[in-house]
Amino acid sequence: MGKIRLLADEYLFRQGDEGNCAFFVSQGFLDIHINNKKVGFISQGEILGEMSLLLREKRSASIKASRPVSYTHLTLPTTPYV
Repeated sequence: MGKIRLLADEYLFRQGDEGNCAFFVSQGFLDIHINNKKVGFISQGEILGEMSLLLREKRSASIKASRPVSYTHLTLPTTPYV
């Protein structure tokens, strides 16, 4: 799991996308948009996208970088632990 970069004004994901991973923000700021309206922000040290990952639902918001961002994506194992 290496760090991935996102430039300002790039989307991490969009509302309605499939949710197959969560993200840990190691640096930067992202804006949260629901129905094209900014409703909040996420900053370094936060995890996002976990609800879609765990519930296997589509993304409920769009996430857009307001500044350059470094993040790591987190996925669930495809096989159960024994």
